[in-house]
Amino acid sequence: MKHRRRLLILFALLVALTCAAALMLHRWQPKLPERDASGNAWDESWVTLGSALGVEEPGDGFALANNNSILTADDTYLASWTSDSTIPYTNGDSEADELPQAQLYLLLQGCKDAKNAQLALDEWIERERSTYDVLESRAETHGDQEYTILAYSVISEDNPNARGATAFARRGNYALTAELTCVEDYAGDAAAILSGFLDGFHYSAAI
Repeated sequence: MKHRRRLLILFALLVALTCAAALMLHRWQPKLPERDASGNAWDESWVTLGSALGVEEPGDGFALANNNSILTADDTYLASWTSDSTIPYTNGDSEADELPQAQLYLLLQGCKDAKNAQLALDEWIERERSTYDVLESRAETHGDQEYTILAYSVISEDNPNARGATAFARRGNYALTAELTCVEDYAGDAAAILSGFLDGFHYSAAI
């Protein structure tokens, strides 16, 4: 009898903890914006990062691999997409694996104010320049947002990727970086694919 009562108590605690966790997760989930900065209705098919950015699927054989926007509570969001083409790869543990020929990464970080967002952006750009061999730097405009684009080749021999391109931007109090990185034999045009990816960005009207 005592054993059964103890099980019932443990079960009740488990249910309570599960409900509390679900409620907390619901509270963390940001409300979807109603419209983007161009006045278009927010599309629920977009990958939404926080309540600031909606992203169309990039196409070109890329599929969403990860979206941490629901699980973060500090206004920092990360999503990634991988190409459907892969190559054999031996990882750091000497295990055989499959490596996507190209990957897209998107990081959005909310800051205290625009000044701190710019500081974060400048730090990311400086880190990019010190990590890779930057081949080209240019400015692009997609929608109403300006981006700094750095095309690069990889210096480190430990990195299985060989080249890529990264976009940097500040939007209000947010700093953003979007990167396409790929292996040497990837047939796609990294800069063109990244440019098309940026065309699918929809910023909330609130920022």
